[in-house]
Amino acid sequence: TSALPIWVTALLPIAGSIVLNLAGMEVTEEGVNAYGSYAAPVTMMCLGVFVLGAVIEKWNLHRRIALSIINMVGGRPSMIVFGLATAVISMFMSNTTAVAMLLPIAIALISQLGLTKKDGFSVGLILIVAYAASIGGMATLIGSGTNLSAGGLIKELTGISMSFTDWLIIGLPFTIVLLPLATLLICKMFKVGQTDLGDTKVIREELKALGKMSKG
Repeated sequence: TSALPIWVTALLPIAGSIVLNLAGMEVTEEGVNAYGSYAAPVTMMCLGVFVLGAVIEKWNLHRRIALSIINMVGGRPSMIVFGLATAVISMFMSNTTAVAMLLPIAIALISQLGLTKKDGFSVGLILIVAYAASIGGMATLIGSGTNLSAGGLIKELTGISMSFTDWLIIGLPFTIVLLPLATLLICKMFKVGQTDLGDTKVIREELKALGKMSKG
């Protein structure tokens, strides 16, 4: 009913199990552990990823990275589409968070360049934000909630503990291959290269407006 914040509601099972006399009923090989899932390694890693995402958003680092990449690749539409790909950022936080951070930047860029949803560049830019997040999320253990869950299940079912490096060795090659392919496909399908972007100095102005990199 939203009478309480969702983070308070999420703790109700702990209080409810005590009221219902269920506390301590889960018996494992290590002993009685009713609330282990609340402090499971996967849960703690998820928490760490969310904190990292919050910090990046607080200090506008995601905007700085995106604008710097766009400024670096110049005014070529296809290169900007590839440049704003959320793959790198999505490697270190959840896909959803990465898209939520970069989609407003993409929309603002389209608006500032005077383009509409009918332009191929606009469609391609929005789509690559979404697709690149999923592709980049495969690269690391913390890149997606599904990866974290898989890592936890692998350890639980097989006893094999996958480190960050173990996952990276398997996942990163997929990202390196799939990201350029996805970008190329989107650029060809929507004829991104045919869009005239006009003067792209607005990108440099936006980057300059952010000022120097702060300690935060």
